[in-house]
Formats: sequence, structure tokens, C-alpha cells
Amino acid sequence: MSTVPATKPGKIRCAIYIRVSTEEQVERARLRDQQERLPQLAAERGWGYIVIEDLGVSGRTIEGRPGMTRLLSMIVADQLDVVLVIEQSRLTRDTTLEDLGRIIRACQEHTVAIATPDRTYRPDDLDDFVMLGIQGVLGAAEVRRLAKRAHEGISRTASEGRYTGGIVPYGYRVTGDGFFTIHEAEAAVVREMYAWLIDEHLSLYAIQRRLNDLGVHPPNQDERRPPTARERGKRTRRTSTRWQGFTVKRILSSSFYAGERVYGKRSTSSRPLVTGSVPAIITPKRRQQALRRLNEQKARHARGQRYDYLLKGKIRCGACDHAYSGAFDQTVQQGTVCRYSCTGTGRANERGTACDNPSVRADTLEPIIWNDIVQFLKQPDFVLDHFDKQSEDQRDAAARRQEQEHALRQRHIALSSQIESWLDLFPKAVRGETAGLTVDDVDRRVADLRAELAKVEENIARLDHWSQRLDDQTAQRRSLEELLDRLSGRIDSVSAAEKHAIVQELVRSITVSADRDQAGRPVYHYDRRTRPDGSFWYAHRVPHVSIHVVYAFGEQDSPANKDSKVLAHGQGFIVVPSPGAQE
Repeated sequence: MSTVPATKPGKIRCAIYIRVSTEEQVERARLRDQQERLPQLAAERGWGYIVIEDLGVSGRTIEGRPGMTRLLSMIVADQLDVVLVIEQSRLTRDTTLEDLGRIIRACQEHTVAIATPDRTYRPDDLDDFVMLGIQGVLGAAEVRRLAKRAHEGISRTASEGRYTGGIVPYGYRVTGDGFFTIHEAEAAVVREMYAWLIDEHLSLYAIQRRLNDLGVHPPNQDERRPPTARERGKRTRRTSTRWQGFTVKRILSSSFYAGERVYGKRSTSSRPLVTGSVPAIITPKRRQQALRRLNEQKARHARGQRYDYLLKGKIRCGACDHAYSGAFDQTVQQGTVCRYSCTGTGRANERGTACDNPSVRADTLEPIIWNDIVQFLKQPDFVLDHFDKQSEDQRDAAARRQEQEHALRQRHIALSSQIESWLDLFPKAVRGETAGLTVDDVDRRVADLRAELAKVEENIARLDHWSQRLDDQTAQRRSLEELLDRLSGRIDSVSAAEKHAIVQELVRSITVSADRDQAGRPVYHYDRRTRPDGSFWYAHRVPHVSIHVVYAFGEQDSPANKDSKVLAHGQGFIVVPSPGAQE
């Protein structure tokens, strides 16, 4: 904001308000036109004036515009008689008309005129007041129309797989016509990163460290370059000299590298995502494998973890529905005791009290779950047949849902067209040119149509989510088949990493519930422990809990349910917690 003192004092006190929205407009003739024409016009009319500017500032809101804030304060302080602008839209571009109403109301209450090169408006005059309102409505409608056209243009460009602005992902460059092309040197690095994650089972930190040890340049410019040598969509300055963990994770989880660009994920408004095809560096199957590996690492990860908890991320509390996490205690009697405990213990939950569900020892629960899984894995045909039956049923449902989605998208197009038609009627309703139709009628109809449109968009998003789940299950079936092939004949000698992979594939959830007395307290009994010589050592409090496991396939008809002697499917058993969990 800048203020220029008046060159000729006069009886009429004038404030010249100049605003341009972007830095590009600052450089163009539009700014010079306002700065030269408006002071000349004020001088010709004999007005004493000051110049208030908001340069490179959007007019969508008053907040964030120091020049407009100062202008309003001068109006309220009765320091002005007239505000001079090149056109009314320079005052505000607010599409809700709230800011325009605020400005007009202030001018009306303090008898301040609004002048343009063509006309002077007195907000306290009824005809001028109506004219200002009509021009504001027309300006707001034009802004919305331009915004819609711009969004449609960007969406169309994104659906064609072309560049729409922002930072170009690592491994790609943009051609002169806006299409993405693969940068082979960086693409080779991306393929190596996926191989390290999937084939070598490296963690994100290990991949980050390997990239830095190998001296691979991170995804930014290696050095400052002159403007003529800068690549489109690439940073012009260094952001980091080393690879960072979040950069590695973004590359290994993005659908862009599998050939699918999704536009609109960062939008704050609820609008459909736009997908487009780009050159693929990896296959979609490779990306699904990477996502499963990342999910496995997330489920197992714990800062400072001393024990590799097999069931981490799978157990939930039957009392408060919080997750069970790994914990350990150092005991005199048994040394380090690892257990799973409810994360709601020690903090108030929705019941208003801390959860008192007992903890479960890892060395008691994990063998039970694993022995049960082994019974299923020894019958791979049953497992795969169940997946195939589920997939067939879901494919039939998917065909019906595609018809629903087509109908919803057609309805979405029709509603959007109706909303535009009603918005076009708004200026006519303001001028009274629509017989029997008032402005309130138009507002109500547009509000109803927008509410219906929001429900349609919500249903479309729900169908898209369901389709993604079906794709995930198909990928899970392929992964399970590969896993069973690898483990064929050696199920009793699998490694810890393979055990984790099996649990992530086959176990959906585990619920721990405690037997409770009439007062709602967990039921315990005390186990007497003795020394080798038979003398009393200590009394161990043992809770009575039941475990319910939900697998990725049905278990009611499973032979394992009939033959196995030790099962965790809703059957109650006593689990000994660590002494550290005692009160």
C-alpha cells in the first residue's frame, strides 16, 4: 500500500483507490492506466485527493488488503466525500456480495459518493443504490462464470494428462506443448527405489540413507540458473542438499509413477477428482506391491520398539474400541515381558473414564493366532477358492454399481446446468424483469439444487471408493497366491518378516474383551507362584479375557474350525498379563 499526498487541496475530499490482483498486472498497462488517468480526472474536477493502492492483492475479501482497510477507516472517520475508482469491480470481487454491501453501507451512512470516470453514484439515493447493487450482482456472476470456465479448462487439460502448473514430479519433464515426458536418468532412480522397498524390504529411512550415500541428487535444481535456462515446473533454488524421508515416501506412494495423474486432491472445495494418463515409470502391479509394503511398515513401526510385535496394528479393545499397542515391562520374576495394552488406558474416553480392559501377553496371544493361521495355510485351495467366490460376487455387484454411477453422473451434469440457468436469471430478478419470480425465489431454488448436487457428488465419491476397494481385494488375492507359492512345503519354518506378511494379508482384526462382574469390573483370579524349594514367591493376578479374530476369508465352513483344538474365534481363554500391569 502507498499513499500520495494531494497536489491541489480542494473543498471535495477524494480518495483514489487503485487495485490490481496479480504481480503480472502490476507490470502491465492496467496499473499505469489507473495511476495516470484517475489523478488527472480528480484534478480536472477540482478535488483534493490522496492515492491508496493495493498492488498484487486479490479483491475476493477485504481482509488482507491494507489499502481497503485504510479506506474504510477514513470513510467511517468522515475524512472523505468521494471514492474514485476506475470501475466498481476494483472495490471488491467478492462473489457473495458481503464485502460490497459493507462498502456501500459505510458510504451510505457517512454520505460518501462512489465515482468512476463515467458516473458518480450516491449510495443514499435509491436509484444509485439499486444501480450499484445490480452492477455488483453482474460482476459477481461474471467472476463465477470465469472461475467455472477456468476450472473446466484446467480439468480438461488435466484429463488429457497435460501440465497444469506446480512442481513437476521427480523423474519427469514437461514438453513445449504441455505433455509429461520421462527423464530416463531420474526414472532409473525411481525404479531402484521401488526395488529396494519391494524386493529388498528396505525401510523408508534405509532408502533415504542409501540415496544419500550413493550421492544421488535430490529432486531440486542442482544450481541456480539464469531464467532462460530454467526448466518448466522445476524449482529455481535448492530446497535441500540431501534426500528427505517425506520425499521418498511421496515418490513410493504416488499413482503418478504408475501412469495415473490425479488432479484436485489438494482442493479445499468438494469437487470430483480428475484423472489423466501420463507416461508410466513403473507398472500398476508394482505400485500396489509398494503400497502393501508401506502399510506393513506403518503397522509394525514404533519408535524405540524393542520387540517385533507380530499383531501390531490389528488388535482393538472390545470395551472402548481404541487400538491395542505394543508395550513391555521389566520384571524381577520373569525379566522383560512384552504385551499388548489398550491405548485408552490412563485417559478418559467417550464413557468419561479411563479404559480398564486388561493387557494381553504377546507370548500367549501370538502363538494362538499363528497356530490358527497355519491350519488355513495348509489348505491353500480352500483359501483361494473363497477369495474367488467373493470376487465373483463383487464383480456382479460392480456391474450394477457402474449403472448407478452413470446415472449419478448424468444427474450431476443436469443439476450443474440448472444451477447456471438460475444464476443467469438472478440479474433479471433484481431488475424486476421476471414476472412472478423474485430474488428470494431464485436464491431458494439455487440453494435446493446445490444441496441435491452435493448429495450426488457424495454418492459418486462413495461408489469410487467402493470400486477402489474391489481393486485392492483383487491385488490382495494375487499377493496371497504368490505368498502361498513361496511358502509351499515350509510353512513351519518361515522367517519373522514372512510371518508379518502373512498376518497382514490374512488377519482383518482382533478384538480383546474382558469377562466382567455385575459391577462391570474385569474378572480376575490369582495364580500362586512358588520358588523351586516349594516356598511361596508371589501371587500373579490373571484376568479372564476372550479373543475374537476376523480373517480375510470366512471361517464358519473352514476345516480348520472343525479340526483345530486351539482356536481364537470368539472362544474364551485365560491370558496371563505382565506383572507390570498389576495395580
